Amino acid sequence: MIEVNSFSNNQELTAKAAQDAEQILLEAIAERGKARLVITGGTLGIQILSDLRKLGLPLEKIEIMVGDERFVPLDHADRNEYQALEAWPELANFNLRRFPATGRPVDAAADAMSRELEAEFGGIESPLPCFDLVLLGMGPDGHVASLFPDKSHAVSWVVAEHASPKPPSQRLSLSYGALNRSRAVFFLASGEAKREAAQCAIAKADCDLPAAMVGGLELTRWYVDSEISRGL
Repeated sequence: MIEVNSFSNNQELTAKAAQDAEQILLEAIAERGKARLVITGGTLGIQILSDLRKLGLPLEKIEIMVGDERFVPLDHADRNEYQALEAWPELANFNLRRFPATGRPVDAAADAMSRELEAEFGGIESPLPCFDLVLLGMGPDGHVASLFPDKSHAVSWVVAEHASPKPPSQRLSLSYGALNRSRAVFFLASGEAKREAAQCAIAKADCDLPAAMVGGLELTRWYVDSEISRGL
């Protein structure tokens, strides 16, 4: 089942998503002693990190990673991680898993991180959850993380993108299989340019966009503005 929450502006949207994320993370900590969170870049993705920061979450009990990363040097301003740390600097002092940076071919970097995640979580084909919450934005073309329409990838934890429609061209991303191993997935989307793709993904039927191929094992929830919710 897909839930849809609509808001009049982006500030309300991310604030509510942050509150709901806090509940999921604290419940995971209460049940299992820790929580695993996958964060995202983009305007709404970075804004929700600022909102989460204000909530005073117990970061020592939360393992965090970005869902995808631009394949550039570690200190490059284009990295999602770089922007995330600007919004929530304290993440650098806790359990932040980093994607590899340049210095080797992007395929080799993807393989190395896939092996790292497989050693921790087992084979990608397992139906068991490994994340508690995945936060995702969505592009006007329906892409999520760095998984773009009409692109296929090998079955692995992490995949390489060689020709992103938006620069930088090389990227690393959690795969569909990895993103679908989360108990909950929150999508954050706003703006008329994303309406068609979002409505397609929410309906799911006959929709082959990347956003339609990801969902939580227990909960899939969209946080959208009135531009997107109109006509749902």
